[in-house]
Amino acid sequence: MKEEKHPSKVEAAIERLNQDPYPLAAITAIPYIGGSITQVITGIGREIAQERNRRLFQQLSGHLEALDERAIKKDYFETPEGFDLLVKALDESRRTRSKEKCNFIARVLRGAVVNRDQTNYSPEEYLYLVSGLTPQELTVARLMYEGRPEIREEQWDTWQVETCATVGIDRSDLQLALDRLSSTELLRRVTSGNDGGGFWIVSQEYGAGDYYTVTPAFDRLMKFLRLET
Repeated sequence: MKEEKHPSKVEAAIERLNQDPYPLAAITAIPYIGGSITQVITGIGREIAQERNRRLFQQLSGHLEALDERAIKKDYFETPEGFDLLVKALDESRRTRSKEKCNFIARVLRGAVVNRDQTNYSPEEYLYLVSGLTPQELTVARLMYEGRPEIREEQWDTWQVETCATVGIDRSDLQLALDRLSSTELLRRVTSGNDGGGFWIVSQEYGAGDYYTVTPAFDRLMKFLRLET
């Protein structure tokens, strides 16, 4: 697939700075780090952005190779919605060093070009959702989706311990990630229930966290991305 040339907001800003020597002079004058920032703006930054776009297209190519050619809408990116989606994807891929996050973006593009009923799917909304999450939050989301721990103290505690070890975070950071994912409606917070042994309510004591479950919206997203379990 031929790489499209759509300048990002970052690249546009860099171009303006390169054309006007006065802002660059001011940046260079910043104590200790001015020279390094200037190097990024005038050369290294552009190379990094281009390399990240190449990575995006390589991942997209890999996802498309397994598809039947007849299943692909070849002119999708020539449509207004397809163009907007591609430009957004290019911008977002330039802004992350995470291969996993870039892969999520590539999968959104792949899902968008597949010939099928899009009534239940929204590529643009999915791209904005993925773009708004950090690589750490996306990893927690994937582990939650794959693990689907039971709403029981022992099973939930085991999942938290394993997830913290995998991601390299503590429980407070895990709780922040789960709260964030809940705000996107990928997860649903569970604070009470009945497990057959009686009605229970999650304690609000310090250090106690809520339970969470995967929502139908999350299932739909993962099906669109072809990451369903």
